[in-house]
Amino acid sequence: MSHPCPADAARPPSFSPADRMLRGVACVLLALVPAGYLAVAADQSHNVAAAREIDAEQAGLVDGVPSATQQAVYQTPVPAGSGGAAFFEANTWAEDTLYVRFTTTRAGLAAFLRGLGAGPADLRTGRRAVSVPAAAAPKVPWTFPPGHRWAGMTLAGRGPRPSHRITVNLDDPDRPVVFVMSVISFGSR
Repeated sequence: MSHPCPADAARPPSFSPADRMLRGVACVLLALVPAGYLAVAADQSHNVAAAREIDAEQAGLVDGVPSATQQAVYQTPVPAGSGGAAFFEANTWAEDTLYVRFTTTRAGLAAFLRGLGAGPADLRTGRRAVSVPAAAAPKVPWTFPPGHRWAGMTLAGRGPRPSHRITVNLDDPDRPVVFVMSVISFGSR
């Protein structure tokens, strides 16, 4: 009676050249298909975000007060009783920005500024007081022409707090029109 040789039992089965080629193609596909899927998903995700921003820009300012969540996140509490409110939110990879405009009272302006750790006395006056950057204003679209009583300030954000650029039209000091640009920066992602 003959016993199989242990060396014969350990020998792997031999594959034909066609089998080896099929295994190679399968390995390549196992690596490329997920990588391709990730590339397509990333591109679609980017395109969806870009499309959303384009849709928002085309819609422009939305009449009304931002949601309570937006006001809390961007720290832009619109005072009760304010009128003519409108807002616009723009999001990018580097920063999220909420633009808010509203008309309030002297007390409403003071309360709004107090909520940001400032007060009416902190507002700079004059044409140079317009703190909303000229490059950002057309997104909403806001204009700050000469011949008006402008006041403004910039509050730097610390840590997770957003920065604020506030410009106020004081043509009617009892009904100031407030323009706020609240920016949350993410640095490099």
